Amino acid sequence: MKALILIDLINDLLIKRWYLEKLDKDFFENLSKTIKNAKNKWLLIIHVKLWFLDNYENQPKSSPLFWKAHEFWLFKIWSEWTEFYNKNDILTSDIIITKSRVNPFYNTDLDKILKQNNISEIFVWWIATDLAVSSFAREAHDRDYKVNILSDLCGSLNYEDHENELKILAKIANIKASDEIN
Repeated sequence: MKALILIDLINDLLIKRWYLEKLDKDFFENLSKTIKNAKNKWLLIIHVKLWFLDNYENQPKSSPLFWKAHEFWLFKIWSEWTEFYNKNDILTSDIIITKSRVNPFYNTDLDKILKQNNISEIFVWWIATDLAVSSFAREAHDRDYKVNILSDLCGSLNYEDHENELKILAKIANIKASDEIN
C-alpha cells in the first residue's frame, strides 16, 4: 500500500515564514488536485504538523532552528497559526500527526501507523525540502520504505537550497512531479 504525507502545511510556516510569497499560482491548484488524485487511488493520507505545548516544555531549546520559538509564541498548540492552511482538503478519514522536531518520525506514532496500514511506498511533500522533507526522506529510506518526493509541491526559503537538496535526496528517493502519483 501507499501513503501521501504532507509535512508542515500550517499557517505559521506558510504565512508568517514567507513561504507563501515563494509559491507560484499553480501550487494550490496542484495541491488540491494531488490530494484528490491520492484519495481516488485509495492512498492513505497523513498530515503532519509542528507544534509546541502551551508551556513550550517540548521545545528543543538547544536547536538553532527552534531555540527562540517560545519568545515569539511560534508553533504554539491550538493556535490559529498551527492550523493547517489547507484545512478544506482534510477529511475525517485522514490521519493527523503532531511533532515537536524537524523529523516527523521523532517521538511520534508515524512508523507504527505506516506499519499498521501495510504501507511500503510513500509520496511526501511540502516544507522545507532541506529540513523536514529531507529528514523524513532519510529516515523513511532507512526504515525500508520506498520514498517519492513530489518536487513541484516542495519548497525551501530559497530556490538553491530546494534544488541542491533534491539532487542529494535523489540518491535515496525518487524525485517526481505531483502528477506522477501512480
